[in-house]
Amino acid sequence: MTSLEDADALDDSILEVFLATTAKDVPDKDLLYHYTDFYGLKGIVESHSLWATYSRTLNDSTEQRYGEKVVCKILQETVNEELRERIAAGMKEWPDRYRPFVACFCTDPNLLSMWRSYAFRGGGYCLGFDSSELRKVVMERSSMRTYQQKFNYLLKIVYGLPDDSLRGSLQQLAKRIEQDPARSLGFSIARILASKIKHEAFREENEWRIIVHDPVFEEMKFRQGHNNIIPYVDLRRHSDSGGPLLPLRKVVCGPTLRNDDELRETVKWMLAKHGYGRAEIESCEIPYRL
Repeated sequence: MTSLEDADALDDSILEVFLATTAKDVPDKDLLYHYTDFYGLKGIVESHSLWATYSRTLNDSTEQRYGEKVVCKILQETVNEELRERIAAGMKEWPDRYRPFVACFCTDPNLLSMWRSYAFRGGGYCLGFDSSELRKVVMERSSMRTYQQKFNYLLKIVYGLPDDSLRGSLQQLAKRIEQDPARSLGFSIARILASKIKHEAFREENEWRIIVHDPVFEEMKFRQGHNNIIPYVDLRRHSDSGGPLLPLRKVVCGPTLRNDDELRETVKWMLAKHGYGRAEIESCEIPYRL
């Protein structure tokens, strides 16, 4: 093979590691839940869209860096000693080439910490999406992007140190990076896999994430945060002329909202108007009041 063919073969091998790793992330729950306030609920059902937010503007701005430190350590432990500094440098290079945008979900619709943090102090809503259909939504988006930008996946978050499966994938990746540390793809994949890793303190969230890898500027939109500007991308499910709905199956009303038939009925009206009339409506039973 020519040197170009060698490089292409190495890139293919790196992508095989990535695809084999992400293929294992199949939810074992029927529904994945997204906590939001009223305006989030309204925006989602009206636009048939979810938003993926730039990860470094999330509440914990250090979480990506935490995952990258864990990944870097595993890569360094796997390669020859003389390459360890090169691995550290590679994980710090090209920071502008990895802009992870994420949409977050969890497996539990009754986490008080989530109600407080993401659903207007319990006055919001928890949206249950069909997990298998949600995965298809992400893959549809990937199929519309170029080869270099096809890294959009629904990934399971790992807390603390990686399990044997993820550690093994990172070790395989390290061996491929070792063959040509000057190529950037291996480090790009390493940073994507680092997005799967969060600090042990967040374990109760049981989080899953849609991760959109490095969207182009033309796709980005911007909204006001509490003390910053928040970039996001719109994961629109349908065109203006129509198309499939989001796989919304359940809406749980927050613990500080009225627990009565009138609230559930008006939520049902709003959902029905936008095509989600079959979604189940229920109230959270957590005895929490402001």
